[in-house]
Amino acid sequence: MTISRIHTVKKTILLVIMAGIGLAGPVFSQQKKTVQLEIGFHGSYFLVFDDAGWGYGSSVKLLLPMEGNENYITAGLTLDRLRENRWFSAVPEPVRLINAVGGYRKMLRNFFVEPQMGIGFMIETDKAEVRWESDRTYAIMNLFPGIESGVYLGKTTISLGYRLNFRDPFEDAVYSIFSIKAGYRFGRK
Repeated sequence: MTISRIHTVKKTILLVIMAGIGLAGPVFSQQKKTVQLEIGFHGSYFLVFDDAGWGYGSSVKLLLPMEGNENYITAGLTLDRLRENRWFSAVPEPVRLINAVGGYRKMLRNFFVEPQMGIGFMIETDKAEVRWESDRTYAIMNLFPGIESGVYLGKTTISLGYRLNFRDPFEDAVYSIFSIKAGYRFGRK
């Protein structure tokens, strides 16, 4: 997948999210609760093969209230920058993940559990080992499951998450990503 194709895919994801927001407005507008926007930052630890890595990222999530209860339908975008600690690489190369995620947030007073499903893109650049070779950038797309669980502290959200991301066709690798996230919600309850 080329870089221009990746930009086209990113634009398509954003258009789908914006269309969902536009269509969801009239459906949820007659409720007491309003739509909320949650912005978060997270640190990640991930496993691939026998190696581990670390990273950080940010997320934007839309919380659409469901009629008659305290639960939410969620839609969001997560950006991650991970650094692999590969034993065979002198300089660990960054891996960028772009995920569009949808879920159902089940509220239990101030606690929540949110099963998720998403589509993700992994963008990785392998640096050339010798000067006359060029760097190789590739992108991989897949569907993935995830779960997030946390607590509301006023408008602040603290949560733990898990995603089973990306099967890498070049290495037959599965990325298990664990993260701790802090977020802030905008909008009335």
